[in-house]
Amino acid sequence: GELEQKPIFEVNVVKSEDSWVVHWEEVTAPFYQFSGITLIYCQNWFELDLANAAWKSGIVEGSTSACLSDNEITDEQAFQWIVEHLKDNSFDISTLDHITP
Repeated sequence: GELEQKPIFEVNVVKSEDSWVVHWEEVTAPFYQFSGITLIYCQNWFELDLANAAWKSGIVEGSTSACLSDNEITDEQAFQWIVEHLKDNSFDISTLDHITP
């Protein structure tokens, strides 16, 4: 049978262009060290770019965990999952109101 699909959340951290050094002056509310958060579900990825208030999505290249079409989620559903995940972890999500996937 088909494997149970679970969402995978990944965060991107604020870093300089040329290194992995964190510049603490750029680590500010409401998301502090996080510049973005990605959700991977089935063969799809969805990214909320917190630094630029932007939304992107696509297909995971070489994915071996494709969903059946009735289990796939829309960009809007993925966005809601990401926002809820941030909210559940005590982040202020009020600045995300104007972003539409």
